[in-house]
Amino acid sequence: MKKSDIAKQKIINATMTLLCEQGHVTVKEISEFSNVNVAAVNYYFGDKQSLCNKVILYVLDDLKQSIEQTITQYTGNLTQCVTDIIVSIYDWTLKYSGVFKYSLTSKKNENNILFNHFLFDKSFTNKVFHYLEKLTDIKDKDILYIKYMIIFSSIAFPMMLEIIGKDNVSQTSLSRESFKNKYVNELLKNLLG
Repeated sequence: MKKSDIAKQKIINATMTLLCEQGHVTVKEISEFSNVNVAAVNYYFGDKQSLCNKVILYVLDDLKQSIEQTITQYTGNLTQCVTDIIVSIYDWTLKYSGVFKYSLTSKKNENNILFNHFLFDKSFTNKVFHYLEKLTDIKDKDILYIKYMIIFSSIAFPMMLEIIGKDNVSQTSLSRESFKNKYVNELLKNLLG
């Protein structure tokens, strides 16, 4: 691996770690955490926003792959398949809550990558719709899209509450396993019930 590739990876890893922990990041923090010169961040990525967008895309691709893998490995139990998808999304939002927060709150992120990636990426949504149609026998594209939106919005809204009102939502903390299980079960009732 070339020295420049190593430096780029260190910068990306540092940015991801800092965003996950803090929900925000400065170029100086990235530089210090990765032991790379401040100028290298701009040299390799143009600016902080481009770097952060790259990190957001990386973690979104990770989630997409997890969802696609779950759907393609489906073996007949629709409830289990949908549960696995919801749990994947739920766990992802907890793992990357700082990245999620940055994506939602960054003033420079005008075209929200997070929502564009899940609601408007035709390649991904068509793949998911194809499998959902096959799994559920629902032929109405609008109903499939609504179910798709329910799955993603049902995770996004509580996560926004968790991020924005960290001190005020301790009663319904998403990180509590018991809350997660109840939430997933109630969501399943609404989606499949």
